Amino acid sequence: MEHEEIQQIFEKFFEKYRKHESDEDPNWSAYWTEFTEKGKFEVRMIKAPGRLTFSFFNDDRKLAEVEGWDTFFDASKSLEQDDSNGYDEARFFAGMQEAVS
Repeated sequence: MEHEEIQQIFEKFFEKYRKHESDEDPNWSAYWTEFTEKGKFEVRMIKAPGRLTFSFFNDDRKLAEVEGWDTFFDASKSLEQDDSNGYDEARFFAGMQEAVS
């Protein structure tokens, strides 16, 4: 799956499922969870004024937190190469794409 396609899927998902904690909170977030043979893998996207943050979790343990799309794709590729977490970028975003189709 191409980076541009993944970005479009995540942005579409974010617009559909975003939430925030209160009316005064300028931060919006959305997350997608996939259950793999190695546990629960989750990616959270948080948008704040002038900031875009992604957090990666495996079984509720934070693996990485990065800012911006370029670092997101670097972290995603790195985590995909780690067999201990069960993360597969294409499978993960194919599931997210089904949720917004």
